[in-house]
Amino acid sequence: FSIFHQIESWNEQCLAWLDRKGKYKVHNTIKKRPIEVFTLEKSHLHEKSPTHSLSRVTMKIGYT
Repeated sequence: FSIFHQIESWNEQCLAWLDRKGKYKVHNTIKKRPIEVFTLEKSHLHEKSPTHSLSRVTMKIGYT
C-alpha cells in the first residue's frame, strides 16, 4: 500500500515498477507481454490537451 502526494512521484514509481516487472511478464488474459502490445498500440495514442488538468476527487462512502 502506497500513498502518493504528487502525481510526478506516482508516475516515476509506476514507470520504475513497469521497467522492473510489469512490461515483460506474459499477461494471463491476453497471453502477450505488455511491452509488445504497447509497441503495436503506441502509434494510435494522442497527446493530451494542454488545457487538461488533474483535480482531486474525494469521496466518503458510508453504510447505514
